[in-house]
Amino acid sequence: MLTKAWELSNAEPFQTYQYHADDGSKKTKSNILCLTSLGIKVDEEGYGYGRHGWEDFAKDIGGIYALHIKK
Repeated sequence: MLTKAWELSNAEPFQTYQYHADDGSKKTKSNILCLTSLGIKVDEEGYGYGRHGWEDFAKDIGGIYALHIKK
């Protein structure tokens, strides 16, 4: 699923999050803000097995798209 999302036309804005300090939010390194950080977490097996892992993955990927839709 992540590979298909990466390969979509016009996916570049989702691949790397550009943080702007003036947006009033506090972003930390642990935030999943782009497909790149999501992929890294998948590669590092950062999502648990079973329902909880899938829920975390869905939350993160949904957050990426919500962030970019908001922008």
